[in-house]
Amino acid sequence: MNLNTLVLNKFTSTPIIMKKILTTILCITGFATYAQIGINTTSPKANLDVNGAPTETTTPDGIIPPKLTRTQLVSKTAYGANQTGALVYVTDLSGTTNATTTNVTAVGMYYFDGSVWQRLNNNASTTHSVSSSGNVLTSTVNGQDATANIVNSVTNTSNNNVFTTAVNGVTAANVNLINSNSLVVSNNTITNQLNGVNSNAATVPNLYTTNGTISGNRTVTMGTNTLAFTSTATSGTSHFTVDGNTLSVDAVNNRVGIGSNSPVANLDVRTNAGSSTDPGAGYIGLGTTSTAANTAGAGAIRYNTSGGGIIEYSNGVVWNTLESEVQKSIVIAKKSSSQSVANNSETNITGWTENTDLNGDYNPSTGVFTAPRTGSYVVSFSFNFSNGSINNNSQVEAQLKYTSGGSTQYRKSVVSYPVGGTAQAGATISFTIQLDAGETVRPSVWHSLGGSRNLRVPGSIYDDGFINFSVVEL
Repeated sequence: MNLNTLVLNKFTSTPIIMKKILTTILCITGFATYAQIGINTTSPKANLDVNGAPTETTTPDGIIPPKLTRTQLVSKTAYGANQTGALVYVTDLSGTTNATTTNVTAVGMYYFDGSVWQRLNNNASTTHSVSSSGNVLTSTVNGQDATANIVNSVTNTSNNNVFTTAVNGVTAANVNLINSNSLVVSNNTITNQLNGVNSNAATVPNLYTTNGTISGNRTVTMGTNTLAFTSTATSGTSHFTVDGNTLSVDAVNNRVGIGSNSPVANLDVRTNAGSSTDPGAGYIGLGTTSTAANTAGAGAIRYNTSGGGIIEYSNGVVWNTLESEVQKSIVIAKKSSSQSVANNSETNITGWTENTDLNGDYNPSTGVFTAPRTGSYVVSFSFNFSNGSINNNSQVEAQLKYTSGGSTQYRKSVVSYPVGGTAQAGATISFTIQLDAGETVRPSVWHSLGGSRNLRVPGSIYDDGFINFSVVEL
């Protein structure tokens, strides 16, 4: 055997013979500096010359380089300038890249250029140019032309202020036809500004020398400017009006009339101002304020809800109450409908019949009284059960249940029965309660007579008047 030539025949069939041949190759290549290896050829033309076996249809031909995953290739750090030209096949893209594998982004063949692994690409020359003429687009690849219309269809639609264009069936985003529209008035000219573009200026009639009619809503934007109406009148009363006598200004006497075009006070809200017998209709509404009296000034008035609904005036130092005869709240009610009260259970008494309710502060359906203002109220409640048996050491309670500071309070009148028997059990309570405006009070009953008991309500004239409830505001 020539030491410079080693031939491997494909017909070496047994593993033992192949192993010996490979061992021989390793030994020979270890000694031969300029060895040539031929596979399926007896005359290799290069260091490694591999011939295919075209007649062996069941035997695949080819050279398979080392197969590695990207993770495995990243972990190999021995590659350097001496390994330039090395080939590997990356089987998958597991893991992340490093400096030498930054180009390993797809499965395939890679060669080492001395510092970075590069992918083997098909570098066949390709020329490609694109041009257009009118509506025709031409694409030229390697000298072969292909043409197509750029635009086959265009559809424009509008709905109110929305404009839509569809090209070749593809709809573009909606756009507004009008993004801004304003009128600019300068001296005696008016200009329309649409989408930032000004129209030609038009001359308008002088508002103050010609009457006119407004055809729609208008807004005057004053910005930091002022709008003043001055008068040099020496007689008359209605120098500036809005809707007849809805608002009238007397510029001579510095008066304003609301509901009157002939005001006789600085602010006159009477329809028949100046009459000594019938001033006509008119009223003013006052609001609340936390402004200090000295800031509001002497003569200012306000409505104070925290004081239970009162009118106050300022003397320049403090707010004082305008004294008035307020209609006090008085409620008188009786129970006319039947109601059962369970044993050992607090029961609200409902379904009352009003005899008196001056201010409408009582709800007879629920039995709840609501204080119209902060103050003291005398509340009374009495009841009786229909005649029946009672247990030893039992008792009944007439209760007044009211809210105070957000919590529920009770006032009770208790009647005890040490010895059982038969009786028309009942109780009465009358108590003065301090209530804030909006707080409530209602009657309720509790007993331990044994079993449910019915209130004694009118079945005849002899049963009337046993269940009563009243409230008197002090």
